[in-house]
Amino acid sequence: MRSFYLSLLICLFTSVIQGQIIWSKSYEFQGSTTSRAFIETRNGDFLIGGYTFGTQSSGSRNLFMLKINGSTGDSLKLERCPSGPSCNDRSWIEHLFESPKGELLSFNETYYPPCAYLSKHTTGIDIEWGFPLCIDTIHYVNAVQTFADGFVFAGQFSLNDFILQKRDYSGKKIWSRRIKVREIGIQPQLVALPEGKVAILYRDGLNSGQTYLECFDKDGKSLWRNLTGGVYHLASNPKTPFIYTIEGIRNNFNTFLLKKISALNGQTLWETSREDRNFSATGLGIDSSGQVFVGGNLYIPDFSPAKAFLSLTKFDANGKFLWRDYYEQPGFIGFQKMLITKKEDLIFLLWGETQNGFKLVKMNKEVISTSLDTPLKEFNIQTFPNPVNDAFFIQTQELVDRKLSYQIIAADGKKMSQGQVDDDLQKVGVSNFPKGIYFLIFTDENGQSSAQKIIKY
Repeated sequence: MRSFYLSLLICLFTSVIQGQIIWSKSYEFQGSTTSRAFIETRNGDFLIGGYTFGTQSSGSRNLFMLKINGSTGDSLKLERCPSGPSCNDRSWIEHLFESPKGELLSFNETYYPPCAYLSKHTTGIDIEWGFPLCIDTIHYVNAVQTFADGFVFAGQFSLNDFILQKRDYSGKKIWSRRIKVREIGIQPQLVALPEGKVAILYRDGLNSGQTYLECFDKDGKSLWRNLTGGVYHLASNPKTPFIYTIEGIRNNFNTFLLKKISALNGQTLWETSREDRNFSATGLGIDSSGQVFVGGNLYIPDFSPAKAFLSLTKFDANGKFLWRDYYEQPGFIGFQKMLITKKEDLIFLLWGETQNGFKLVKMNKEVISTSLDTPLKEFNIQTFPNPVNDAFFIQTQELVDRKLSYQIIAADGKKMSQGQVDDDLQKVGVSNFPKGIYFLIFTDENGQSSAQKIIKY
């Protein structure tokens, strides 16, 4: 009987398992590894840059650059830093970016003396030219965005001010703007907008400081500045004049506020909130149709050992919640970065459970037939809360005379519970279930079925 339920699960979830996650790969190094820079190249491959610590001698750092096949996730080429003026044993690669011609550039940084270096690479990690930006008292580069005629970056002067600067791809300065604050509270974030515009998010002061969103035109002129509250993530689609933000809700750490803002005048076009217990929203992406993807961690401390799940939430172009899902990834302990590829797949850079590597997960953003918190439209059903500890509720609409039953199946195919859906709001207890992922399957009198994942913690 268990094999029957396992076959049913395979049938129901084939499109999810095979269509959702395209590939998932781990990359291990010798020595403690930190990945800092992550981009998709013009040909659809990925480049990751960072540093490894302690691979040569105590206290040494080695820059690395890893090229990864975008179709398969296979490692293509690993390079380590040669000797050079902008590539020493205390450096790391902070940002990688390409010119419209495919030229590879980077920002490298050193701890002491603190200095940011702009470098152009020949092929891979080898450097054609590089020069220190600390000549202009730029010690750290926080963010960079590329345009047809150059790139804009936010660089840090000191704890009390930073610079917004544009250069062409030969390194020549086009314009520079200094932004003075009481104290830099968060690392500035940048997004690219049409017509060469750029928006920057920064905080004036630490925990009690005020966060601002400011937009500049292609010549570096400030167009508008808004006080934004607790915004901590910024995103855009460079082809559309909109800015998207994620904002924390004061006194409610389980809720985030998603906003769509006009880049023309800074006005909020729509906003929506989402409550997710134990969820940390740490990534934001916008596709070409305006759909919004929020990635992050679902951390469940009550698992033994404590477990983190990769989480993804999707909204339509009008801010309507579409679905949320969790993905158990072995070796995953935290979410680092997310981007939408040129083919509009999703790619996630994750922290590994050891300090010697990281993980990439590539996912198809469209093919998701079942997920957590998705209204089951076939039966007008919603279930909540999810994840669940003691019990969850099944809420139905317009059930009328329709007979509907449910089963809860473990990942190994074992049937854990079953029953009839008799009320508009029905409670289902799971307190005696082992912690893990289960499948809630609904079936009507005609044999039509629909399934949903639930997490018991």
